[in-house]
Amino acid sequence: MAAVTEFDPCALSPDVLHDPARFQQAVVRLADGLMQGRNMLAHTLPGANYLIDAPMLTTRLVELVAAVLARAPVTGLGVAGGDTSSAICQRLGFSALEFDADIDPGVSICTGHHAVPALDGMRLMLKGGQMGGANLFDRFAAACAEGTRSGL
Repeated sequence: MAAVTEFDPCALSPDVLHDPARFQQAVVRLADGLMQGRNMLAHTLPGANYLIDAPMLTTRLVELVAAVLARAPVTGLGVAGGDTSSAICQRLGFSALEFDADIDPGVSICTGHHAVPALDGMRLMLKGGQMGGANLFDRFAAACAEGTRSGL
């Protein structure tokens, strides 16, 4: 997290993912930040006990991303976690992903194709495991057009 300087962080503590009111507050905070032109980074807390298994945690994170994008479409979306990346692409309903460029060893940027204009052409950085350097998300933000919103 210390290497990420181009994003406003939004920590997703266990209570945020379990309490519907706090969940909605996080959605609004992230969407409002994006609508104000800021890059936003939603992240879980290392070592926190979320009291749910990994598939359910992924489901809650996917729900969060979908809710934020319903309020504030973005031109770029970077996702850490292989299972989470796959689940988000499925939930958002991309029909295809087209390779654009490698941004780091094992990490690529793709363009998502979608029937919905707000999602069509979105740049996606889907990173699994421990791939990518410490400043990967900042470099992804820079790879997206200057001044455009990216995040989550």
